[in-house]
Amino acid sequence: MPSPKVPIIENPRRILALSAKTESLLLLLKDLTGETPQLIDGSVAGLSHVLKLRTAYYEADVPVWLDVLPEEGGAREWGDAFCEVEAGEVVRAVGAWVWVFEAGECEDDVRDVLRAIRRVILNADEGWEGTLLAVSVGKLVKGVEWEDLCAEEGFEFVDSKASGKDEYGEERGIARVRSALEVTAWDDDDDDDGGRFEEEGDGVRGVFAPETDEMERALGALGLRDEEAPGEVDEQDVAELEMLMARLQAAKDTAAGMPDAERRRFAARAVEGLLRDLEI
Repeated sequence: MPSPKVPIIENPRRILALSAKTESLLLLLKDLTGETPQLIDGSVAGLSHVLKLRTAYYEADVPVWLDVLPEEGGAREWGDAFCEVEAGEVVRAVGAWVWVFEAGECEDDVRDVLRAIRRVILNADEGWEGTLLAVSVGKLVKGVEWEDLCAEEGFEFVDSKASGKDEYGEERGIARVRSALEVTAWDDDDDDDGGRFEEEGDGVRGVFAPETDEMERALGALGLRDEEAPGEVDEQDVAELEMLMARLQAAKDTAAGMPDAERRRFAARAVEGLLRDLEI
């Protein structure tokens, strides 16, 4: 008996791959797709590539939009441009954001870019769901806790040069990048994931429940719980709280596509970073 035909996603959401250097993007694209695009004036900025995804559940040729940070202004200027009204439609069409950086880059610079991406997403669609990856190319510099730094901003960190599986039996390196993208919801009409954070037990909500409870206790210590009267809360504190809760939601979005063991570790790191920012 012939096997059922795998559905083809005709018009999938996009991947937006961003880097400070064209060379970094080319390295990732070569490893991930086996090909690289033809450069225009020595840059990939504004070009598009294709990632062919073939799984047991669907097939899709996912467009990969490529962009490079401006030399002057960096993450802030890039973020400002993507927060313009006319860029909203582009941002809402993206199902996965991939920041590609060299392992020797400054921690603060990487953090600034991750926050700029989150700002762009929230500006266009506060209810956005998708995949957030931060992928390093080149040899990692010892002494930097990239996993923790990226998790604090809602991104999953992947060392593209790693290989094999980790101690939990999970894929590493480019294989992990591909698997994370394979579980992304690429079809805009697919509502199956709409309530995924309402799941209990071992679902995403269950995984984050202990950390979320700890976050609630921290907010209570700051006097920022719901029962506090509006007049008793400083407006700056409210703005900071909204940003922190947005980061928690981003972490949940990212964790949704991870295996259970990795998802639990990611949840703990993400909320630990948020609590550290709250200085609790």
